[in-house]
Formats: sequence, C-alpha cells, structure tokens
Amino acid sequence: MPTVPPTLVRDKARKPGTLPPAFSLPSWFSPYGRLAVAAVLLAGAAYNGLVTLRHPESLRGVADIALFGVYRTFVTAVVLPHAAAFTAVLIAFHLAAALALLARGRVVTFALVAVLVFLLALIPALGVYNTMNIPLLLFVGLLLLRTYPKTVLDELRHP
Repeated sequence: MPTVPPTLVRDKARKPGTLPPAFSLPSWFSPYGRLAVAAVLLAGAAYNGLVTLRHPESLRGVADIALFGVYRTFVTAVVLPHAAAFTAVLIAFHLAAALALLARGRVVTFALVAVLVFLLALIPALGVYNTMNIPLLLFVGLLLLRTYPKTVLDELRHP
C-alpha cells in the first residue's frame, strides 16, 4: 500500500488557510514586508501629490496605453474631467492603506486585499509599463498568508 507523503497529510492542529511548516515565512517577513509595502504606497502618494496633482494632463497618457477599451473610456470620461479629485482620492487611498498596514488584525488583512485589488486593476490600465508591480503583487499575496495580531512596531520590539 503506497504511503502518503507527510506534507500532504492534513495537520489538524493547523488553522485552515495557513501554510504547512515547510512553507512558513521567516518571522522578520511580516514587519519588514509590511513596512516595504507601506513605503511603496507612500512613494506612490508622494509622486501623485508632487507630479500628478500638479500636472493632471499626465493622466491622458494612461488612456493611450490602456490595454482595454473600458479603461480608455473610464479615463477619458471620468478621470480626465475630474483629474484633481481623482488624484486626491488616489493619494488618500495610498496613505490610508500605508497606515493600515502598520496596524494589527483585520485592518491589515483588509488593507492587503485592497492593495492587491488595486495592483490587479493597474495591470491592464498601464500595460507593459506596469510590469514592476507584478513582483509587488506576489509579495502582497505572500503577506496575505499571515495573520497580524501585533502592530509593526510591536513586532519589531518583540518578535
């Protein structure tokens, strides 16, 4: 009778949705990973505040490179006529998500899901110019595999 490899046996002590020990992430991954994603979001907020808000016509380029017509239509019909308001909302999202990543509990999970959806939505909007976000997308996906009972500051103080 063939034996089942130990990695395929369901561990009843492990919570559903968590990785088996062979796939565990190092303890430093959580605080520094969240700090890294928060830094990327803060950089996005800074860029949008310093560049896009001052030069809203730069958003016209998004309509030109979008992969799908629905994105081009959205940019030309909604974003461009309200570029300042759209950019302000984008900056607010970046700031709120960055701050939420530093918190604990479900707020962190919600922020990670929101960032994941945001990054997925950007890929067809920016096409090949957005390939840099694909590794970030995978990184955020790895962060979603954990729970966050502590804030980043607590994790750094008491790992």
